[in-house]
Amino acid sequence: MENKTYQGWTNRETWLVKLWIDNEQETQSYWQTMASETLNNEPSEEARVTLARMLERTIEEDAPTIQNSLYSDLLTTALGRVDWFEISASLLDDIEESSATDEKECNLIYAYTRAQAIADGVLIDVSAFAAEAGFKYPVALTSAAWANCVAVPEGADD
Repeated sequence: MENKTYQGWTNRETWLVKLWIDNEQETQSYWQTMASETLNNEPSEEARVTLARMLERTIEEDAPTIQNSLYSDLLTTALGRVDWFEISASLLDDIEESSATDEKECNLIYAYTRAQAIADGVLIDVSAFAAEAGFKYPVALTSAAWANCVAVPEGADD
């Protein structure tokens, strides 16, 4: 029998769903929170089943409503091939792995925060401008990028 896995996942449909979960910040944060809460409330195996069902229900409910057609059949078939348990297990493993890493002793040598970089002038906070352009998260530019691309050159306002 031919191996039908894709990128280490059961199939391409499963890989795509997990890819979209991981590549959208809000979606990733939401499912990380759901995985963490489920794992806190249930034993590991039960959490896997609960989270898989939650993933399946939520993603299928969020699918666009398409009039009966070739496209609706393809979407239904693709979602039917997703291995929700594999995605659930991956999300839960990430939570457990993160918890194990947090428990290990880490010797931090040095930390330079965003706030320190802004205070030092290394970064320029442009979050207010970025929000006007539709950005939802804080944005900063390096001082060189600011000087080359945003700052008005001396004498230009004369």
